[in-house]
Amino acid sequence: MYSLFILIMTAFMRLFKFCFFLLFLFSIITSCNNKLEVNAPWKDITVVYALLNQNQDTNYIKITKAFLGEGNALDFAKIADSSNYPEKLDVKIDFGSNSVMCDTITIHNKQVGDDIFYYPSQLVYYFTKKLDTNMVKLTITDPTTGKQVTSQTKLIGKIKIATPRFGTQADIRPGMQVPLEFTSALYGRRYQLTIRFYYDEYFGIGHSDTLHKSLDWIAFDDVTSSTLEGTETVKPFVSGTGLYSTMRNELSKISPSSDTTRLATAVDYYIFAGSDDLNTYMNVTAPSNSIVQERPSFTNIVNGIGLFSSTNDNRIDSPRHLSIKSGSPMADSIKAYSSRYFLGF
Repeated sequence: MYSLFILIMTAFMRLFKFCFFLLFLFSIITSCNNKLEVNAPWKDITVVYALLNQNQDTNYIKITKAFLGEGNALDFAKIADSSNYPEKLDVKIDFGSNSVMCDTITIHNKQVGDDIFYYPSQLVYYFTKKLDTNMVKLTITDPTTGKQVTSQTKLIGKIKIATPRFGTQADIRPGMQVPLEFTSALYGRRYQLTIRFYYDEYFGIGHSDTLHKSLDWIAFDDVTSSTLEGTETVKPFVSGTGLYSTMRNELSKISPSSDTTRLATAVDYYIFAGSDDLNTYMNVTAPSNSIVQERPSFTNIVNGIGLFSSTNDNRIDSPRHLSIKSGSPMADSIKAYSSRYFLGF
């Protein structure tokens, strides 16, 4: 390992010296020219992002444009006009014998997070027509220039959960491997399990006030099927400890002298399936764990960049809402865990 480190450092120093020599040579060549053009001529590049889901009443498409200007690009990103087209685009969705034109709406709940772009208001395109065929096509036309941007995606089929069975009680405890078995979806490649934990929060003597709350635990988001045929039995590993760690991190502590108490009531299993294109996009844009930080680009947008893809979930075809009964193994585990971290259960 030490010899490998020496080789890497030696190669790095050689590269550094070579780059320094090129920079020195470049400074001599350009010393008689006081003007350096950093930016290339601006080009209209349409950026599209959409994840269609046939279980949703409304589907949204985010359409912006690349921007360029003199100065700090981070400052431009905070200005909506830098990314938005000045005019409304013609956005058409075709599936089967259906054709629908998208309208625009401004949403006002975009969170800050680590996003460098403007917030909380975002202009998006949407449509409410129910999707009911496998193939969906997108056509974007700029009415001013006539430029067209296209893409297409296959809708993902149904997800069927075998375990846990419908009607059983929830049983998720620290240190245990929680059983999960489902059948992969047609055209589905990547899967995410989100477990929504429901609890009631009581205030005051005699529980005069009650709030119904929930928190989400992402048990995994990178399980993949080997085929897209929708017939594969998938049995991923699910560690119950993750739910309790999420409770500890997300729930505020409650003093033993407080009159506030909590009661665990139920969990929902949400399995989300993503397309093959979505899986590829997530893989190439994931943070690099190697010394090579440059990542390849991926897009399925013709005459633009971005991702037009699909997702599906089990909430309609195979729902799993499991209760947490008082005195059950899971309820007792929550109480024991809560007593150590003052969570109030």
